[in-house]
Amino acid sequence: MALRSVVDPIWGDPTLRAEIARADVKAGVIDTRRQVIEKRYGARGVEAVGAALSAVDRAMFLSPPFVSAWVSLETLGRIDEAIIRTHLGSDASRIAGIADDAAMYELNAVYTFLLKLGSPEWVLKRIGTVFGSKARPGVLRETSTASKQTWLELSGMVMPYYYLAYVMPAWATRAVSLTGGKDCRVELLECPHWGDARTYWRVDWR
Repeated sequence: MALRSVVDPIWGDPTLRAEIARADVKAGVIDTRRQVIEKRYGARGVEAVGAALSAVDRAMFLSPPFVSAWVSLETLGRIDEAIIRTHLGSDASRIAGIADDAAMYELNAVYTFLLKLGSPEWVLKRIGTVFGSKARPGVLRETSTASKQTWLELSGMVMPYYYLAYVMPAWATRAVSLTGGKDCRVELLECPHWGDARTYWRVDWR
């Protein structure tokens, strides 16, 4: 099913920016972004993103604080916006490829042993714990399951539209594939940027 339209394909509904500003992510998420950009585009690619940022955001991107420090979600959003405009032809949907690379790096770096033991069902049941270690104050939880299918709900925070529509699905798809699932598809069903009360995805695989 095609995604519904939004005012801004990166940030979404402009009236939700204040809520986005109240959320935080771990600095490690930004550090991983920089590593992915350097791997894909080299040092000049990193410099190009930095040149598109304010001095404060540039410093955060090039030399983020300790990975466990909390930073504003808006800062990550501005960095991702610069990546989208600098390297992805201003097409927000292409951030999914960056997110997939980042998920591969993060999951393999921290959860390799657990992923080898787990299944798609196992990892999706625990995805909220992983999310909570990287973002606040929201709660991501599995609401129901069926055979090779689950539904995920994010409550308590609003993220930029590109993150809900492309980054989260890419991350979940990679988690499923690393635990043996094939042909994973993540569909955004409800979204605050569409006027819905919650963020809700369906995840299918075989």
